[in-house]
Amino acid sequence: MGHLAAPPALDVRVPSARQAIIGTHPMFNVAEGVRILADKWNSAPNLRPVAGKGEPLALEDWYYAVWSYNGFAFSNHPLNPAKNPLRGTVWNCGDPNAPGYGVFNRSDYTYNEVVYGCLRYPPVEKGESYPPPLSPPGEPAPAPGGPKFEPGDTGVVTGTDNCLNVRSEPAGPTIITCLPDGTVVTVLGGPTDADGLTWWTIQAGDVTGWSADAFLAKVTKPDPEAPVNPEGRLWLPQVVTMPSLTVPQIAAALTAENFNICSNGDFAGGCAPMDFPTTIPELQIVPHFDTTPPVDPALASAFLGNPQLQVIGDRAVSITASTTSATSSAITIRNTGTWIAPFRVRTSASWLIVRHPNDPPGRVVDGGVAIGSDTDVVVQKTPRIATRGRDSELQITVDAANLPEGQLTGTIIIEPLLGGGGVTTITVQVTRGSTGGGAPGPGFKSVLPGITYEGSP
Repeated sequence: MGHLAAPPALDVRVPSARQAIIGTHPMFNVAEGVRILADKWNSAPNLRPVAGKGEPLALEDWYYAVWSYNGFAFSNHPLNPAKNPLRGTVWNCGDPNAPGYGVFNRSDYTYNEVVYGCLRYPPVEKGESYPPPLSPPGEPAPAPGGPKFEPGDTGVVTGTDNCLNVRSEPAGPTIITCLPDGTVVTVLGGPTDADGLTWWTIQAGDVTGWSADAFLAKVTKPDPEAPVNPEGRLWLPQVVTMPSLTVPQIAAALTAENFNICSNGDFAGGCAPMDFPTTIPELQIVPHFDTTPPVDPALASAFLGNPQLQVIGDRAVSITASTTSATSSAITIRNTGTWIAPFRVRTSASWLIVRHPNDPPGRVVDGGVAIGSDTDVVVQKTPRIATRGRDSELQITVDAANLPEGQLTGTIIIEPLLGGGGVTTITVQVTRGSTGGGAPGPGFKSVLPGITYEGSP
């Protein structure tokens, strides 16, 4: 984030304070995402269609706002032909117990289906195991180790190197055909064990034969009301009903033609033909509401901490530069308080650079963070090594190739974006020579036609 060109010089390339804190602090980054989503919601009904009654408390009524978050494009239309038609209603969000896991990938779903899928199947902490599934009320848990399919089930070919052989008999030598990944099949019978593998009778179009269990996955229709085990998840699982194209009122709204007409008109007036109901009592379609308990306001202080920024280093710096290189001066940014201390760096000229040691040429630091000593910072994963807190080590230098001649003076401003510590101003004096350093070389002489110099041959 930054201004590409906006004088005065202090604002060229450098992010605003708001941009810098969004780019450095995770809580402000999340907050900006929430603001953007709210802005997408508020674009209806003038520039976006309306789902349901436009009730902010109804999860389903956010459908168009979620769709718009990364752009209201046809790529996220439920009729996008590039998406797998067997994908079901929402993505499994990585939950191995959710429908479609191991069969469909994230790219098989629209962005809206991905977001609602993670509402439905929240992730767990990284490295933790997902909880076992819950059985619907009144139903016993499925017996472990039972058969994968029942006759009549729909399956899909998956996980092959090339394609799945369909044989005339289990483990038989005669191959009828070979089905590529993604082929939909109907399971007719089985299982049968042969040659160390489990086999099923399948039908794909006009072809019927036997195929190995290991390369067949069951396609199940998810139950939107089925309970999801909340144990260990990052948020409570939410029940949502995605718009079904089998419902006439919804199918009539979500046509490709409606979208194209509205898109060609820049969605002026909101595009009422795409409005669809989220409450259809006769079909038992009703909106659902967030069951997450209200957040304790006191948690804000825990998430933000009490950072105190300290800048360690000279407030007056001298740098010598040639046409190819320059000296540098080190400064340390430390958080003497708690949690994360975000800061912004501004320079008075484009040739004045702040960067991390050993950064590649052209790298410029416009903002960063220092971590307080109350927080473990993992510096090595295996074996795990953690340190208490983390300073930000920076270098002050110049862009030697674009440095004006002579004596120059610049200013660097380092300011905290949260908490205390005050603004630090560093004055930089730069002296530029005319050579690349080392012993001075001979003066450069231009060659002009027809001109000779004294002593020349």
